[in-house]
Amino acid sequence: MNRRAYFTTVASIIMSCFVVAFPVGSGCNKDTQVQRKHKVAIVFPVTIDAFERFRMDFEKQLDNANVSSAVLSAEGDPSKFDSVIEQALRVKPDILVAIGTQLTNTAFGPQFRERLPKVVASCISAPRKVESLTSIGLTPPRKAAVAIVSDNPDRNIYLQSAQIIAKAIGTKQIIGILYNEGEINSKSTALSLKSALTSQGLKTVPGLVSGPNDVAPVTESLLLRGSSCIVIPHDKAATTEASAIVKICNEFRDKPVVVFALDDGTVRKNGAAIGVSVSYSQLGQMTADTCLRILNGDDPAKMPITTQKEARVYVNKTSLQKCGISLDAEFLKNAVIYE
Repeated sequence: MNRRAYFTTVASIIMSCFVVAFPVGSGCNKDTQVQRKHKVAIVFPVTIDAFERFRMDFEKQLDNANVSSAVLSAEGDPSKFDSVIEQALRVKPDILVAIGTQLTNTAFGPQFRERLPKVVASCISAPRKVESLTSIGLTPPRKAAVAIVSDNPDRNIYLQSAQIIAKAIGTKQIIGILYNEGEINSKSTALSLKSALTSQGLKTVPGLVSGPNDVAPVTESLLLRGSSCIVIPHDKAATTEASAIVKICNEFRDKPVVVFALDDGTVRKNGAAIGVSVSYSQLGQMTADTCLRILNGDDPAKMPITTQKEARVYVNKTSLQKCGISLDAEFLKNAVIYE
C-alpha cells in the first residue's frame, strides 16, 4: 500500500467512527436529549397582583415538569406589545403564551405570524370576540392553531356580580363603569356587566378611559354624576390605578362609595369593597397544564376551550364597613373575606 492510499484508508476509518458516535441529524446524544428542558415564553400586558399569582403557579407547575419559562411584561403600555412579543420570540420558545386579547391579536399579526411556535392564549374573557381566533363556533374550530384558556367561568360571572351589587347597595342606583372602548377585554366585560346590571334594575353610566392618566378624573366625574358604586372590569388602566380609585371613592363627600372589581387582587390589595373573580392561581395552573399537554403531543387547534366552573365572591371587610354596608351572614359564609 502506498503512502497516499494508507492515509485515505485511515481517514475513512476515523470518519466511520464519528458517524457511529454522532448519527447524522441528531445534534446531541440520547442522554442530552433526555435532560433537555423545553422552553415556554409567557407575555403579560401588565404587572398586577392577579397576574403575579398566575405567574407563580404557572412557573411552579412548569418547573416541576422540567420546563423552563421566560416571563415578559408590557407594563400596561400597548405601544410595547410588539416589542415584548419580539423579545419572547427571540428566546426561541417551544410555546408562546399570550395573556389577554390584545397581546393575542398582536402575536398573530402579519409581522409575527410566520415565526410563531405553538401558541396558548390565556385569560381570554370572550374568545369569540378575539379577531385572531374567531372562526364559526369556536368549540374548537378557530382560525389559528392556538389553545385557549378563558377567565370567564361556566357560571355567568356578570349576572352573579350584578346580583351582589344590587344586594349590597340596593336597586334603582347608578353604577359607574370604567372601561376602554379600544381594548377588547375591557369593553367586553364592561358591556356584559352593563347588561346584567340593567336586568337587576340598576342604571349604568360609562366612564371611558384610554390610559392610566384618565382614571382619576373620570372616576371623579362618575361620582359627580351620582354613581353609588364604581365598577372596575378587566381593564388594564383601571386595575393598575385601583388604589387611586378607592382613595377617591373613600374621600367623596360624607360617605365612601363602594368599589367593585372583577379580580380578587383589587379587593385584597387595593381595598375594593367587593369582587367576583376566578382564581388566577388556578388559571396559572390550568395554563401550565395546557402547555404540558401540547409538549406531550396534543394539537392546540383541537383542544377545547378551558375554563373554571365558577367564580368566587371576595369581600374586603374594612372597606365594606367604611361604606356602611352590612351583608347577611349566609352571604358572607360563602365569601372569601379579607380583614
